[in-house]
Amino acid sequence: MVSGKASQGKAGLSVSGQNAFRLLWEENSAVMLLSEPGTGNILDANPAAVQFYGYSKTKLCGMSIAEITALSMEQAAAEGKKALEEKRDYLVLPHKLAGGEERIVEVRSSPAILEGRELLFSIIHDVTERKRAEEKLMLDRNLLSALLDNLPDVIYVKDMQGRKIISNTADWQAAGGKSAGDVLGRSDFDTYPPDLAAKFWADDSSVLNSGVPIINREEPGLDRQGSPRWMLTTKVPLRDESGQVKGLVGIGRDITERKQVEEALKESRLLFHLLIESLPQNIYAKDSDGRFVFANQRYCTTQCRRLEEIVGKTDFDLHPPELAEKYRADDQRVVETGETIELIEEHQPLGERKFFVQVIKTPFYDSKGQTAGTLGIFWDITERRQAEVELQNTKESLKQANVELQAALAREQQLARTDALTSVNNRRYIFELAAHELSVAARYHQPLSVLMFDVDHFKKVNDTFGHAAGDRVLQRLAQVVCREIRSSDVIGRYGGGDEFVILLPQTGIQEAKRLAERIRASVSAMRVDSAKGQITLTISIGIAELVQNDEQSVTVKDLFSYADQALYLAKRSGRNCIRVFGISPRALEESTHA
Repeated sequence: MVSGKASQGKAGLSVSGQNAFRLLWEENSAVMLLSEPGTGNILDANPAAVQFYGYSKTKLCGMSIAEITALSMEQAAAEGKKALEEKRDYLVLPHKLAGGEERIVEVRSSPAILEGRELLFSIIHDVTERKRAEEKLMLDRNLLSALLDNLPDVIYVKDMQGRKIISNTADWQAAGGKSAGDVLGRSDFDTYPPDLAAKFWADDSSVLNSGVPIINREEPGLDRQGSPRWMLTTKVPLRDESGQVKGLVGIGRDITERKQVEEALKESRLLFHLLIESLPQNIYAKDSDGRFVFANQRYCTTQCRRLEEIVGKTDFDLHPPELAEKYRADDQRVVETGETIELIEEHQPLGERKFFVQVIKTPFYDSKGQTAGTLGIFWDITERRQAEVELQNTKESLKQANVELQAALAREQQLARTDALTSVNNRRYIFELAAHELSVAARYHQPLSVLMFDVDHFKKVNDTFGHAAGDRVLQRLAQVVCREIRSSDVIGRYGGGDEFVILLPQTGIQEAKRLAERIRASVSAMRVDSAKGQITLTISIGIAELVQNDEQSVTVKDLFSYADQALYLAKRSGRNCIRVFGISPRALEESTHA
């Protein structure tokens, strides 16, 4: 502690005063600090301060007040200003301990002169827990206030003279106020019409004098504008710790809408009864155990029973066992899932004829929202059912006839497009397909090539082996060629003889020549057995490629003509070879071997 002889009088403490101060400093449990007013440097700290802050005394006395205060200079200045405005003789500040924890403290400081120096003597109280408790209390009060103000019910507290000391938003608004201040400290005679205020005070006086509460009393009343309302009122005495009545707590709920609903419900029930009795449908209700609790007159007529013979009974009392089992299963499904079902089923009262009905089953609920049973409605659709069966039979017959017709049409279309002998596309259809491929190639500037081929000396085959063998040769030829071409390629019989044409979409002349050579080689290796010996044959192939020309458009007829000219050239070149329209045989051979 700062030591030395202190001045007397205003200059400082006397020797006895310093001794008393030293004793107070060393033994007191309160945290005490001595610091320089200007710099805030800590000059001395009592043992309680050393223990509180967690620093050694040497370390603590080497620090400043700013270092243990968890506020900026501006925040500390703001707290000082706030203390002046609130007329406090202390500051509330967060102080940092050696371990990093922050504690909220109240700091009371006063000047002290020791050894001729003016110092600042501070007593520090840890109020962290108190502040936390105050904040929690304030939070609880705010929550309570928010709760009361957001409840739709009128809630208020009155003293023994009937003056309101608490009023939530619903209460002061109901009294015509613009804020709680318009009703607090005032009685109902200040805010309500005299007759209504007198009635309120009579009830209040009864509770205040007898201590007997009024619980959930429905009563008519008027609002501030004089409009009739219904209120559900509860008033209970407010007692102190000794049990003496010191006021009352009131809760009022506007039940005008509920009363209106109840009245409307009463009228609705009457209307419902009139409605279900006038409807032509059969209507009934069963509880969750499957027992009938209601049935309209039409249902009773259908069952050939009086209402008292139906209520309390189950389907097993009214229907054959197999139907009763089904009805019960459907009811349980509705009760368990809460779903509405609609179905067509057989209906047969005991001892009566069987007929078809369309039925709707839906759950109904009790006042607690729990499923109480099933509500059913059904009507006779026997005639409609018979008509539907006949219509369905007719539809099935028509459907089958349509399937057969479509199959026949497909066969006819296939026959109209297919060559009967070779099963490839016929001449007419190959021209249609060629027109489409030519249009696509021209539009998208894609290559398109055509192969045209026929059998070398086919007439000799027919003359030597017979026309039946010649037909088998053409069939086998088509099969061999089809195995070589791609799925996107199109083959067709060009005429009625041995001439064929192949469309090659997105194919240039080089790729077309390679394909033509594979086809030529496969045909050369082909063998066809006949009664007069084995048949071998070769083919000649002409190739033409679509050339894009802005000056002149190329038609299908033109393209086929070019391929035909190339085929003619192949025939003249010795047969069993390939020629390309517009390319000399020498150039073709060089390009093929390139």
